[in-house]
Amino acid sequence: MVILIVQSEKQLHRMCEAYNNKDCKPILGLLMRGPLPIKIFIEGHSHQKKIKKALEKLVKRQLVDDISVNGPRELYVANFSLAPSSETEAPKNLVNKLSNRFSDVLEDFLKRESSKVKDAFETCGEGITLGRFTESIFAEAFEKTFKLLHRETMEEDKRIAQEILKGR
Repeated sequence: MVILIVQSEKQLHRMCEAYNNKDCKPILGLLMRGPLPIKIFIEGHSHQKKIKKALEKLVKRQLVDDISVNGPRELYVANFSLAPSSETEAPKNLVNKLSNRFSDVLEDFLKRESSKVKDAFETCGEGITLGRFTESIFAEAFEKTFKLLHRETMEEDKRIAQEILKGR
């Protein structure tokens, strides 16, 4: 399963287009680890113009931010999160511990709130199953929780980018 965190449906659409683009996809993959200077993308490549054009496209589509200090664009930062990344794999023991905690909390919540969930489900109308409705409750709760973490990650990326540029 892959989880993509973007700010809106509009950004989701732009991300899907970019991810399908053979010039943009490798850039998106590299940026998953954090801010990167332009030289990482273009050094040693014969298609520097193509890469710069892809970066410009990603910035224009608000999928990537460009950071500069008194000059041309020098550093790029992802404006989304994609997990799991094939580049980074979290330690399985930590993932399993947290996953078990999530499952316990969700199970406990559903036991305590089952009648409220069922009542809410019955008022939402046809066209959705109870399982999908329950998933949507969990997903919306996760979204609220994850927004803060995502915001902090984006701020960290930009802070690191500024430090990289200052330290050139």
